[in-house]
Amino acid sequence: MLTVAIPTFNRNHLLLACVERLLPQLGECDLLIIDNCSDTPVETTLGPWLERLGTANVRIVRNPVNVGGGANMLRCLELCRTEWMYCLGDDDLVADDCIEVIERALRAHPQALYMSFSRSSMRRTRAFVTDGLADFVDRLDDWATFLFMSSSIVRAGALRAELRWGYLYAYSWAPFQVLLLKALAGGGQVVFSDAVLCHEESLADETWVPFPVAAGKMVLPELINDREIRQRFARKLMGQPSLASLVYRARANGAGDAAAMAANRFFVELYIRRCQMYIGGARLWLLRMMAFVTLRPRLLPAPLFHLVERLAFSAAGRPVPASARPMSADRA
Repeated sequence: MLTVAIPTFNRNHLLLACVERLLPQLGECDLLIIDNCSDTPVETTLGPWLERLGTANVRIVRNPVNVGGGANMLRCLELCRTEWMYCLGDDDLVADDCIEVIERALRAHPQALYMSFSRSSMRRTRAFVTDGLADFVDRLDDWATFLFMSSSIVRAGALRAELRWGYLYAYSWAPFQVLLLKALAGGGQVVFSDAVLCHEESLADETWVPFPVAAGKMVLPELINDREIRQRFARKLMGQPSLASLVYRARANGAGDAAAMAANRFFVELYIRRCQMYIGGARLWLLRMMAFVTLRPRLLPAPLFHLVERLAFSAAGRPVPASARPMSADRA
């Protein structure tokens, strides 16, 4: 019924810790590990250990070349043999009752296309289910939580039919959400759960570059044919306070590196150009001003930024996620 799929690249030691935590819960579920052509093959690191444990329901597949992170996530869906798939980050640790929570949700909502579980920093006060594309767009609560791979379950059998769209839009950094948007055009349920599947704190240092993720998500409205729903979805993606966190961390990640800062500015402009299709006037100028200020450290010191950020989340009536709390001195 369920496959836990782990896309991985050059994190064999973290993957081992992730799998050690998962295996006692696995039961009759399948475990699929897609090695994106790591320098040291995953099979070399995990194979002998798994063989000693006598695990019969574990597959390790190695890509002959590195196909990129988004495409490797889609490879998991492509090679999944069960109706449902849980795509788990190789640097995340599941909760003690993760599989039990998932199986309970699958029994309660067998026809759903997608299930979004809570994060520890943004736990929903109640669970709810949306029906169809318009209802999903209107009730989508927190994009960061919905995007978080390790808190999402997908109905592989249904979404695989839209796989070509996932590969076409892999650069969106949201390949499963691409598939969902296309599938919801024909109707379907999305479950928003108040349960938590994994610990949000990653085992790895923060290595992802935030602003390409923000810029990438703004291609997603293109997948919606209905103009009114497309506009509502785009404005919801742009309107969340977490956008400021991404811009600021793009600046912080590139501090002192001229090439990184140039890349960040490129993605800022790319994001703004994509937003121009959906907004204009004062809101567009506000977005430009925010990007200008956040990419210049002297104009917005870290303590002041975090104060403003916390106020923004409070004004929106939402809890302050971990990403919006002050960074430690060595990462600021």
